[in-house]
Amino acid sequence: MTAALVAGFFCVNNKLVTLQPSPAESDAKVAHERKRMARTIGLTLGSIALGIVLAVALPSLASDILRLPLPAWLFIRQEAVINVATTVCLFCVASFYR
Repeated sequence: MTAALVAGFFCVNNKLVTLQPSPAESDAKVAHERKRMARTIGLTLGSIALGIVLAVALPSLASDILRLPLPAWLFIRQEAVINVATTVCLFCVASFYR
């Protein structure tokens, strides 16, 4: 998960750098880079939160609605499921953010 977090962070940051280049003035440049870093952190943490919600809350909600028990492998491999869901969300944000 850490490698996916770092890779997603750098991919989103690189995409934001190409979409929103920094201005020439030094004061405006520093403020613009801080805002861009805050956007990158927000998108990365939002992707992680969405991945956790999709991996934990969505199956639980479906189980409650359909009144079916969750499979045991979901509880045994919950960390792996969360890592995959988070990585997919980070990949989608890094790929499709414009």
